[in-house]
Amino acid sequence: MIPIQPLALRVDGGLDEPGQRALTRYYRDAGAGGLAVGCSTVPLGSLYRPLLRLTAAALSERKYLERDPLIRIAAVSGSTPLAVEEAGIAAELGYHLALVDVGAVSNEPHQQLEHFGAIAAVMPVMAAAAGRASAPIAYQTWRELCETGHLAAIQLGGSNRRATLDAIRAVRDSGLDRQIALYTGNDDSALLDLVCRFPLTAHKEEPRLRIVGGVLRTWGFWTRRWLDHFNESKRLIDLQLPISRQYVELAMQAADVSSAVLGDSPAGVLEILRRQDLIEQVLMLDVDERLSARQAAEIDRIYRDYTHLYDDPFVELHAEDWFA
Repeated sequence: MIPIQPLALRVDGGLDEPGQRALTRYYRDAGAGGLAVGCSTVPLGSLYRPLLRLTAAALSERKYLERDPLIRIAAVSGSTPLAVEEAGIAAELGYHLALVDVGAVSNEPHQQLEHFGAIAAVMPVMAAAAGRASAPIAYQTWRELCETGHLAAIQLGGSNRRATLDAIRAVRDSGLDRQIALYTGNDDSALLDLVCRFPLTAHKEEPRLRIVGGVLRTWGFWTRRWLDHFNESKRLIDLQLPISRQYVELAMQAADVSSAVLGDSPAGVLEILRRQDLIEQVLMLDVDERLSARQAAEIDRIYRDYTHLYDDPFVELHAEDWFA
């Protein structure tokens, strides 16, 4: 379970360090298995190193040392030289994977392969297909990326189900399904993705590929409660239990929440965190990604409709410690 950590900003555009640190501690104490840092639709520029350094330091605090280490994922973006530079920063600070949006790289397969190869020379790569800037990725492109040996993981996603299935099929056909881990990036279908095995033919001997976790913006809020649902999905799939009607209904409620919060912009995530007093205000680097009135009204609605999904009591119990 890997939340995408949002950026906490000051009015002057600088990093809100107390808020950012509190968010990192929140995800750690909520039970996240990893954290994706630096995901933004616009370049982070001079904020990149301070953000990664602060997050790494918060995850390495003494009180956390006896717990299982989180998977640390750093988004890298921009031209190949810039992406390699950011990967170098992430590797230096102890991050494990570079998250690279395939569709934002180029529409030319050979340029995509060169880009991934350059980053993979610095640190292992997770290819992302769920980014807001990502263009559709063809099956053949996924197949070639897999066969280069550059990929350690894929964050599945895209504008339709075919995008997810093409990536899974490419992993299967490459024969690297034991080397490339699959994570859902589909906020609106994550709970269903997690209880699926993917046979891509009807043959009984066909290997069943499995999505092992998720890298999601939705898990960046109400994280403590999402962990409960994630653990239930693991129990169902590990024990090969039938999927109950109650679980399917929960998955539909989660899809409604995702659509309400993320529908117009990622600012919806910050709005929920603001309501929980984890950040002071909703500020985005991209000035076009404002919280809309419709989004705010939708967040009001899901708070009314899904009282069993939010983790406000957990936040209230621990917030003082996170800001200490």
